[in-house]
Amino acid sequence: MVRSTLLPTVAIVGAGPAGSLLAAVLGRRRFPVHLYEAYRNESQEHARSSAPRRRVGVLLTWRALHALQAVDFPRSALDRITVPIHGRLVHAAPASSPKLYRWRLPNSSQFGQLLAVDRGELSAELLRLAMASETVQLHEGHRLTSLRSHANAEGSPLTAEFQVSAGGSDGGTSPPTASIHRSDADLLIGADGVHSVVRSQLLRQACSSYDPAAYDPSSCDPSASWSSGNSTPRKGDRSFEAIHTPSPHGYKAIHIPNGCSLLDPRYVHTFPRGMLGGCGAFFHALPHPDGSMSGTLIMRMTG
Repeated sequence: MVRSTLLPTVAIVGAGPAGSLLAAVLGRRRFPVHLYEAYRNESQEHARSSAPRRRVGVLLTWRALHALQAVDFPRSALDRITVPIHGRLVHAAPASSPKLYRWRLPNSSQFGQLLAVDRGELSAELLRLAMASETVQLHEGHRLTSLRSHANAEGSPLTAEFQVSAGGSDGGTSPPTASIHRSDADLLIGADGVHSVVRSQLLRQACSSYDPAAYDPSSCDPSASWSSGNSTPRKGDRSFEAIHTPSPHGYKAIHIPNGCSLLDPRYVHTFPRGMLGGCGAFFHALPHPDGSMSGTLIMRMTG
């Protein structure tokens, strides 16, 4: 990795589509970037396992396609991993005919349609673009465990600590280890998904959380320590640990090998059942170029 002394070092937590895209953008601008991913190379893991790889389908809007243009995403790769989508078919009830909703794109859009893509394949292509820059370094098997500020002053940089999983050191060339890696980057960006560890820790530092039952916000001091949910704040200590506040909803990815022979591959298929805020459920399916479909079932964890 080539280090520039004129530009700040950036740490990005999460090497999914958002993190890899951002690393590619910053790498093209010569920023030193450390890209941290909690998991090891999924394609290598899949090659060693007989279990089918979980596929999560996502929809690329015209905004996403515009972002891909910023890193010169190859058109050949886009055509290979995506399926054009012309609208949404809503299957409201088993006995009724599905209702078609066609997409309405802004007049300024250069793209005539939306595209369905496998999230893993999109991440892999974006990661390849990011790693083409000599200023980007990937750290696989690094799971964020804590953040700590250097001083009590506002705006002070944070030290991020990562648990390095066995066999998850950089490049997979080092022997298996379970060590701690520390990053003192000038800027840390959380791109680690809906259950972001970065977000939860920053919310904890700011005396707030998605779960009011986790602790009493009225007793929170911005300069206090929250090393655990039941700990007593200590004045002057700004350290804090990760909080994982579960969502009341969960999802299950479902692979449908012959999905495109069962459902029209030109559309996103949605199956709403009841009110999602109550005890209802929601299922939608997206096509893939190989004729399969990936479905996602969303429903409450309890009730």
